[in-house]
Amino acid sequence: VIELIPMLFRLLNNDSVFVIDEIERSLHHLLIKKRFALLLNHERFQNVQSQLIASTHEVLLLDIKRLFRKDEIWFINRRRISCLLFSQC
Repeated sequence: VIELIPMLFRLLNNDSVFVIDEIERSLHHLLIKKRFALLLNHERFQNVQSQLIASTHEVLLLDIKRLFRKDEIWFINRRRISCLLFSQC
């Protein structure tokens, strides 16, 4: 959690892109949901062009879609020799 704090400040202060692989690693899913809600509802976040890209294997985060539009959530279905990328749209 502590190592994410500087990244969140940079998201609010700069136009940046950050990628977090397995965002649920060592964090409880409720804590992740609360952090996303705070970040997305922060008034300074509305005025920046930052982007946060996160991957997860945690199925309990799937109801986080209430915080995001359908076109902002993408799924990857891995196959033996290829991957299928799709959204809910």
